[in-house]
Amino acid sequence: GTAGYLDDEAGEDGAGPGWERVWSVYGLWASFLIQRELGQCDALTRDTLARVRPGGPMHAAFAPGSGFVSFFRGDTVAARRDLAAYAAAIEPLELPASLPIPNHPLPIAICHQAYAEALAGELELARVTSERAITVAEALPFPRGPFSHCYVLAVRAAIEFLASDVPGALQFSTVQADVAKRHGYTMWILISELQSAMVEDALRVDGAAARGVEIM
Repeated sequence: GTAGYLDDEAGEDGAGPGWERVWSVYGLWASFLIQRELGQCDALTRDTLARVRPGGPMHAAFAPGSGFVSFFRGDTVAARRDLAAYAAAIEPLELPASLPIPNHPLPIAICHQAYAEALAGELELARVTSERAITVAEALPFPRGPFSHCYVLAVRAAIEFLASDVPGALQFSTVQADVAKRHGYTMWILISELQSAMVEDALRVDGAAARGVEIM
């Protein structure tokens, strides 16, 4: 039967109490992901999918989030597949202001897909995907837009570092630092400084490694 489905309490475009519950669960899921509690992410996904209609928009929006878990487990094949599916599902949805995360999931999914592509050795494809993530983040309003912009720029810098393009990594890290300083994001300022130290260490700048350790 369909009794008890959160879809039955939902409005359109991410509105309504059903969607509010799903987005609240997403915030908890994201917290587990950040803490690398991947088993908790799996359990929460299973429990949530049991409450949403198979094939419905809530299922489409939540189920492919397993791509993030696959990414952190090192399964780049599953990560690329599921992150692309998640991005397609989340793109048309309007997120409520109450969603308890500072970033927008769409550019974050796309940039992690890009990094998974880079890990698979497909660097040019990774750069194209990363540019899409940057474009999406730049178009988002404050506060999620600038925070997401810092996130995707940091990942792009990591992609260039992985590609051994040290000047490219420094370029994107510098842009990220500018955005972070403009909005007072202490975490992203520190991450940009750490990335810069890593780049300088690759360039054999004296004291860069020690500065990176100090930042950490």
